[in-house]
Amino acid sequence: MRLLLATAVLAALNLPLTATAQQGGGLTPDLGPNITGHVWSRFTQISDNVFDTVLGVSYGVPETDDVAIMGQCFIGAQGPLVALQVGADIEGLAEDSVATLRVRADDGRVVDVDGSVVGTNAEFGVSGIELVLEMSDPAWLVIAGSNTVQFERVGGRGGFTLTGNGPNTLGPFLADCDQIDTLTPESGLRPSAPIGAQDGFLSCDNLGRVASRNTGQSNVLTFTNESGLFRALLWVDTNGVPVDMGAMNPGEQISFNTDPGHVWMATDGPGNCREMIQPVAGQIGYTLTVQ
Repeated sequence: MRLLLATAVLAALNLPLTATAQQGGGLTPDLGPNITGHVWSRFTQISDNVFDTVLGVSYGVPETDDVAIMGQCFIGAQGPLVALQVGADIEGLAEDSVATLRVRADDGRVVDVDGSVVGTNAEFGVSGIELVLEMSDPAWLVIAGSNTVQFERVGGRGGFTLTGNGPNTLGPFLADCDQIDTLTPESGLRPSAPIGAQDGFLSCDNLGRVASRNTGQSNVLTFTNESGLFRALLWVDTNGVPVDMGAMNPGEQISFNTDPGHVWMATDGPGNCREMIQPVAGQIGYTLTVQ
């Protein structure tokens, strides 16, 4: 399945069509909002006909031709899939030939994903490797589960490091993709994060796609329940499995010795996720407010 993002889609993303940013003949080693201005962007155009619905995601510099990653949701024979094109060193490789992309999270987790070479002679779009992944593919735990991720082709001449709020962009995008056949024009764009979200907030759309990792920066984090409702607290372990850790009634607090790489989840009485948390370095408190 070849990714086809229409010109109108990329225009809506403010990302003109062209090849990945380069430096000295190779991929720029470090990309990010505070380094080169790269950010995650999403585009949703929902139609009554599901096959006309467009769900897109990209990582690039707004209003420039610098695009490192483009993805689009589509419906396959067994359900929704994502075609993800990632910039990579493909020198000497033929179009559509098999290539392996290595993805590494900042805690050392690594996944190798086989894909196909795209954009060898492209005048626009991404030159690199296209991956086609199911929503349940464990590769998302690495690709979408960290703010800092490294990409490189196995056997290539290096790759690039991606930073930014990946989980809160890819999580909602993947959740929309997973439910693409139920979306309606009225449902609109699933928000990446509420306006003014506090440090550490993660959307519940990340459930199943993020996992805890150890950074070695232990700190005590105090949760305060100001949601006005009962909340259970669960720690999402290194395999992405929630583990019950305690509960709070409205107005109560509870503290845990945790790590900035750890992921937490607050649920309601029936066990539905209300918000997820991944504390930033040095954070000592988080207030539960989502009702």
